[in-house]
Amino acid sequence: MSIKVEDVMRSSVVTIEGESSARQAAKMMDFRGVSSLVVMSRKKISGIVTEKDLCTRVMAKGRDAEKVKVMEIMSQPVIIVRPDMPLENAVQVMLMQGIKKLPVLGGEFGEELVGILSLTDVAMLYPAIYATMKQLQEIQPLPLEKGVDFYIC
Repeated sequence: MSIKVEDVMRSSVVTIEGESSARQAAKMMDFRGVSSLVVMSRKKISGIVTEKDLCTRVMAKGRDAEKVKVMEIMSQPVIIVRPDMPLENAVQVMLMQGIKKLPVLGGEFGEELVGILSLTDVAMLYPAIYATMKQLQEIQPLPLEKGVDFYIC
């Protein structure tokens, strides 16, 4: 039995609206103890805002965090995966794309935000999988397996 994304993902996803300020995003991250927020617009994923986005696109540039909107600094496009995707494939996508978080869409119609997969969580829960994939990626970039399902929003 292979490990699936749904076996590792966190089902509680912290979201924010794109019209919110960068300060609100920072406060929410601090309060909820997370390093990123999924940005929503009309109940659809429109981006991800991370601590790095706040630091490099607001603080380092001397911008006013009250006036900067999340939609101005969020990272996009967003790569998403399905809950039934093999964990190894999701890790492969993260390493190839240089990202640390993958929103997970599922539900009855496959359009509901049901979780988030973090490279940190994978490394903590399954260090052998992460180490092997990372080693292989450093030696030679892995081609994506045929049939790997990930989507860019």
